[in-house]
Amino acid sequence: MLSRNRLLIHLLLVLAMCAPGVTPAEDGDWLLRAGVHQINPDKNNLPGVLGGNVVLDKDETFTIDAEYMLTRNIGADLFVPLYTSHDLQLKNTSLGNSAKIGETDLFAPILGLNWHFNVDGSIRPYLGVGVNWSDFSGEKVSGPAVPANSRLEIDQAWGLAGRAGVDIGTSERWFLNLDVRYVDLNTDVEGRVPAGLGFTTVPFGEATIDPWIYGIAVGYRFGAEKPLPEPVAEEPPPPPPPPPPPEKCADGDNDGVCDTDDKCPGTPAGTRVDSVGCPLSQTLKVLFDFDEPGRGNLPAVDAFQAGVLLEVLKDLLYQAYVRRGRLQQSMMVRRYFAEDAGNVTPLPGARS
Repeated sequence: MLSRNRLLIHLLLVLAMCAPGVTPAEDGDWLLRAGVHQINPDKNNLPGVLGGNVVLDKDETFTIDAEYMLTRNIGADLFVPLYTSHDLQLKNTSLGNSAKIGETDLFAPILGLNWHFNVDGSIRPYLGVGVNWSDFSGEKVSGPAVPANSRLEIDQAWGLAGRAGVDIGTSERWFLNLDVRYVDLNTDVEGRVPAGLGFTTVPFGEATIDPWIYGIAVGYRFGAEKPLPEPVAEEPPPPPPPPPPPEKCADGDNDGVCDTDDKCPGTPAGTRVDSVGCPLSQTLKVLFDFDEPGRGNLPAVDAFQAGVLLEVLKDLLYQAYVRRGRLQQSMMVRRYFAEDAGNVTPLPGARS
């Protein structure tokens, strides 16, 4: 049959394996733990009192642990247990093996630094060191071995503390915590015994408390959501290869226009041509009848033919000026023809 401790270890391993993906703590995050711890002092705290040893009993209490992550691995931690109440047992005396002679309350916070391992995993162990301040209050003494109206005073004390623990992630923010602490704690103890009208101080010496602190807690991580890593951009596909150049067509006159589209084949070299292969500048030659071989000059016209031509020319010029709004020029044309064409026989019905 498995022992209780082995059963607990197996249960924690199962919880860790079944835990979904967890987000590790980052710098600036807070880890808050709340749980139950047992404060268990050393078994031999103050020897030589009334012929025996004074021992502080163990006690359990609720605890709060707040840790601020300075980096992903280092955290500043404040552990605060509520007040615990411890019986003072007098052991190994003539009165018997154990007899209660009093009680005291203890408040023992610890401030320290922790180093976290495996911060990206579900099971995250850590080690820590710190400083403890212990305040004893409400000391009471009683019992047959103690004089009536006696008092007990236990001084405040400082001590170094060590810590080992593990956080087991159960979700993105929640986790289970197990830890153990040891405090190197020594303090002076003295008694005040009634004597006459006052009290006599009886120093009992230095008590070695040196408690072990065991506990289990539930934790929660406070902090901003971590941004998801940016997806890696895929390289764009290479561009397609350029199309092959078109096959060169036949161009007999080398003017840049294919023979199939050339309307003016045989263009001289160096001549600028248009899109159909014809020269951009051309000479237009107008041939008249008298330019033909065997033709002489134009035949002479008589007065009547000349008058007809003159009337036609006069009307053309007159209409051209009138249509363009140049009335003064049109009247000058009419006067010119009226003065210089007196020898021309006017046509019947012609305008004067």
